[in-house]
Amino acid sequence: MSTFQHTWETLPNPFRINDANSTIIGHVSGRSTDIKNIITGNQSAIILTGAPLIGKTTFIRYLKEPHQATTWPWRKEEKLATLHNLVPLDQVYFVQIDLAPQAQISQLSDLYQSFINECIHALWQIHQPGQRSSFSGLKGLRELLRDMEKKYPEARYFVMLDTIERLLQTGLQVPNLVSSVAQTPQERAISLLNHSDIIHTLVDMIDEFNNFGVILSIESLPQPRMLDQFVHVSVDLARFTTTILQCFTWNDTAAFLAQQPEDFGEDWAQLFKKLGGNASTWRWMGTELRYILSNEGLIRYDLLQPVYHPGAILRNYLLQQLQQIQQENKIGPTIARNYWFTISIPGQPSERLMLSELEYHLLKVLLQQHPTRCSEEALMKGAWGNIIEKATFTQRMHHLKKKLRKHSQDHDMITNHYGGQYSLNHAEWLHLE
Repeated sequence: MSTFQHTWETLPNPFRINDANSTIIGHVSGRSTDIKNIITGNQSAIILTGAPLIGKTTFIRYLKEPHQATTWPWRKEEKLATLHNLVPLDQVYFVQIDLAPQAQISQLSDLYQSFINECIHALWQIHQPGQRSSFSGLKGLRELLRDMEKKYPEARYFVMLDTIERLLQTGLQVPNLVSSVAQTPQERAISLLNHSDIIHTLVDMIDEFNNFGVILSIESLPQPRMLDQFVHVSVDLARFTTTILQCFTWNDTAAFLAQQPEDFGEDWAQLFKKLGGNASTWRWMGTELRYILSNEGLIRYDLLQPVYHPGAILRNYLLQQLQQIQQENKIGPTIARNYWFTISIPGQPSERLMLSELEYHLLKVLLQQHPTRCSEEALMKGAWGNIIEKATFTQRMHHLKKKLRKHSQDHDMITNHYGGQYSLNHAEWLHLE
């Protein structure tokens, strides 16, 4: 039986795979700041909320990775290493409670008992993996936590509830729930957790055991205040502290994108190299492309902007890069050509400086149209050959303005006018070669 031969087109996205066949020596989740806040905080009842597709479920799955996981566990992240002196990270455990409908659930008491037994099963598997627990019911849960507190006094346990809408698949008909103002599946699921006394029991466990915590993961609604997120806020639910899962912090993002092929597992790194990839290939991809790869599979949109479906951003990016390469081949006789200009400030010696190809053509368009102002579209077509994303254009213009200011005694050589217009100041100082 022949093995599948990979090509560049079939090489798996490294940001979307877990290498279960080899030890991963690196890897950064981008969530170390969020993990640190949860571990070092004094709260044991946490509502983890965030916008749709912000990565809550992925974050939950990452937290529950066992110590012996073949994938990269959060405890080994470099940014969390400083916590080892404060918190025994190897004794902080996160377990996810299975909320899938259980057989023969016809009333709230059945749902309640099923949930308690799932908690027992999840907690028992931490120290006794693969073995069956003899504990059952609420009394058994208390006995188990008491036993774990005695045997592992430094340990801390968080039970996590995610995608709570699955509770509605039980088909339970609860009069109070039907008549409540809860409208969305998530609101009805929260009401079901309250009516079944599950939330009340979890809060009781938190009060009784210092080693016990709860994380309830829900999707935030577009409301101005956190209090407006819920239509059914019980006294027990009010005990929870809300933690908003944001986009990656700047530092976490930089570390996330700085990973090397080996950080995604030996198997993937070897396949990457077998196809001809090396350190130069990885650097050539750049952080822009790696960021796009890490976000593939998400559908997201901004107000009044086109909807980006999975693959669309990567496709548009590669098309843009291809157009730029084609344009560069038309502009110069060789790719290795250097672009120079001279800046001559009155009373100062002239200075000869190198420009990138894009900077050269941007400056060329500005000089050709001086003293007339240039539009963004004219500058884009002059440098790129077509209309590009405004963010990319603005970034390039910012770098060019910064470079000119640095070598012109802090003069603003390029002025940005209202309406996306640009003009040169002291154009007579500049001479392109």
